[in-house]
Amino acid sequence: VFTTAKDLGTKLMSDHSWGTALAARAIARRVRYENPEEALICGLMHDIGKPVLLQNFQPQYREIISEVYNGHSSFHQSELLAFGFSHAHVGSLLARKWNFPPQLAEAVGYHHNPGSAPSFKPLACIVNLANAFMITLGIGFEKNKEISLEKLPAAQFLKLDAPAIAAIGTEVKVALQATANLRA
Repeated sequence: VFTTAKDLGTKLMSDHSWGTALAARAIARRVRYENPEEALICGLMHDIGKPVLLQNFQPQYREIISEVYNGHSSFHQSELLAFGFSHAHVGSLLARKWNFPPQLAEAVGYHHNPGSAPSFKPLACIVNLANAFMITLGIGFEKNKEISLEKLPAAQFLKLDAPAIAAIGTEVKVALQATANLRA
């Protein structure tokens, strides 16, 4: 994927991060999280570990990207199998190294396992669900329309049922459309 289409890979990654940011803000507003803009930043930064892994493990990571793009695996699972850690772990370490707020480091680090977040579980759940929204919309490398968002543990923790998820989905699609021209 990246060997002949590096720009496509960069676009897919940035579109996914931007969409996750917008979804995180919409979810945060819906659940009355105290700082929706903080959720937006966490959504934007949630995959910051991926470029680091690509830079440091290029041949293996290109293979992971290809597997994910072709629908054979997820980043998180493939990274754990290949390296014993994932982009979420790397992103959390990077956020701490850069002295980002602890809630951002934790939301990034636990966005694939928000139920284990020790101090900022609501924020980790928001980012997890926002990420899943993008996967169901097919925005980014990973695509899966079959995910029942309302059945995810993060949605249940946040007390979001199917109608609430649908309303958030509509809001996210509108926000993506509204910002499409800014990102072209």
